[in-house]
Parts: sequence; structure tokens; C-alpha cells
Amino acid sequence: DKATNETPKSRRRRSEKDIEQIS
Repeated sequence: DKATNETPKSRRRRSEKDIEQIS
């Protein structure tokens, strides 16, 4: 996954955005 290459901060931010999109 791209998140793996991204920094922890980016990963967390992406997770939040993904959750919003999934909702």
C-alpha cells in the first residue's frame, strides 16, 4: 500500500480521509 511508504503522519491522515470517504 502507498501508506506503507508514507510517513506515519501521512498514514494517519490518509486513514481519516479514507474513513470519511467510506462513510
